[in-house]
Amino acid sequence: MACPFATGVVIISFLISIVVVRSNFWGRKVLDQLAFLPHAIPGIVMGLALLWIFLQVDKLGVGLFGSLTSLIIAFLIGYISYGTRVMNAAVLQIHKDLEEAAKISGAPQWRVFLRIFFPLLMPAFIGVWIWTVLHVVRAAGKPLILTDGAENEVLAVVIWNMWDEGYTEAVGAIGTMLMLALLFMTIGIRMLGFGRGAHIQEAK
Repeated sequence: MACPFATGVVIISFLISIVVVRSNFWGRKVLDQLAFLPHAIPGIVMGLALLWIFLQVDKLGVGLFGSLTSLIIAFLIGYISYGTRVMNAAVLQIHKDLEEAAKISGAPQWRVFLRIFFPLLMPAFIGVWIWTVLHVVRAAGKPLILTDGAENEVLAVVIWNMWDEGYTEAVGAIGTMLMLALLFMTIGIRMLGFGRGAHIQEAK
C-alpha cells in the first residue's frame, strides 16, 4: 500500500519542480511555497484539519472520510514538501543546454524526458521513493485520525491496535519482519537506481 503513495509523491514532486524550476509560470514561487508549507504543520494538526475538511465534504454525499482516498490525499500532502526539495535540486543540476540540444535535433518533449531527464534524475526518483515508503509504513498519526474501520488500516495502525490489545509477541514478530523487508528493499532499489546513475556519469 505504501508503494502507490510513494510513486504518487515522486510524480507530483517532479511535475511541481519542473514548473517551479523550468517554466515561466507567474505563480511558480507561490506554488513552491505551498508545496513546502505542509512541512511546517505537525502531523496531528494536519490530520485534524483534513478530518474537518473530509467531514464537510461528506455532507455533500461524497463519502470521503474513512476511505483509502482520504489516506492518499493526507500522505501526498504530508510528504510533498521533501519530494519537491529533492526534485528542485536535481532538476537544477540538469543544464538547459541538454534540453535545447535535444530539441534542436528534433526530439519531441516526451523523448527529451525519457532520454535526458529520466536517466539523470533516477537517483532522485529512487531516493524520494524510498524515503516516502519508509515514512508511510511507520506513519501512525494521520492514519489513526482518518481511519474508519479495518478496511483501510495501514500497518502502523494495525501494530498500534495489536499492541494496545496486548499482543506483544505478534507485534515484535511483525516489526522484525517489517524491518528486514524494508532493509532488503532499500538496499536492492538503491543498488539498482544509484548504480544506473553511476554508469551514466561514467559514460559522460
